[in-house]
Amino acid sequence: MIIVEGADNVGKTTLIKQLLSTDPSLRLLKRERFKPGKDQGSIAQTYLRALLPANRDRVRHANSIADRFFASECIYGELFRGGCRMSPGEHLAILQLLRSYHALVVYCAPPRETVLATWTKREQAYDNPGPIYDAYQQRIADIFPGLPIYLHDWTTDAAYGATSIVNMHRHHLHEATRALTWWGALPFGVGPLLAPTHLIVGESFASDTATPFTVGESGDFFARAFAKLPTYLTNRTYFTPLRKDVVGNVAALREELAYLQPQRTIALGRTAAEILRYLNVPFAEVPHPTGWFHFHHADLIGYVKQLQEAFTT
Repeated sequence: MIIVEGADNVGKTTLIKQLLSTDPSLRLLKRERFKPGKDQGSIAQTYLRALLPANRDRVRHANSIADRFFASECIYGELFRGGCRMSPGEHLAILQLLRSYHALVVYCAPPRETVLATWTKREQAYDNPGPIYDAYQQRIADIFPGLPIYLHDWTTDAAYGATSIVNMHRHHLHEATRALTWWGALPFGVGPLLAPTHLIVGESFASDTATPFTVGESGDFFARAFAKLPTYLTNRTYFTPLRKDVVGNVAALREELAYLQPQRTIALGRTAAEILRYLNVPFAEVPHPTGWFHFHHADLIGYVKQLQEAFTT
């Protein structure tokens, strides 16, 4: 998946046309435009729905181009709307899905003076592009941690830029095809599919998507603690091994562990620990974020410390 990002007037539209011409198999990733007051849920849910095809064909969906994605909500929201409309948990869910797709972020950034010099040649929504351009420069890497970022400057890269990007995308897609096929058949977790160093096991679904910890105060709490760690998250442990209906969940978790082969596995809470113990899987245990939030809601540092210890021991 290719995510084309950048401020206004930096060449995104021209580049996307070149990419589609260079590789006709690519298609535009469609996302419904968010309109406050309509029955769409939150703006984050429009991004999540765009990333989760109804037919679960993750391979075909990965061969897409997004004309901007959630970076614009972060940057334009903070500059012009009093803040981003997405919660930390929603940010984490979207980022984890992009990691699953092995997405390539193409950051369009010609020289600042070039953008300013050509700004008035067409109608623009803003008087001064400088703060937008600067915000992208300062924040693009923090918004997409763990994802490869390709810097595209049309003033120096016009001849071969699209070809280079398509070749990188094809390479990423080739590497990830088998993993995406597996994920489409067993879409219970989310995160890096290619040899993740860690796998975190939760206890129940936090939303109606395969994206754990998407909503709620405890989800936001966990997202702040989890920060930028590129780890696979799964929530396939709602029932304990003592119940008859746990069989499918245990089988699904066993399949995830066998396929992903993480270096370390972390259980969030006693139920997740019970199932991992049942599967005879070595693991470290950390309190579930819901319980920790309710009883120690002011102590984010303490929770972060426990997560870091679990990641390193």
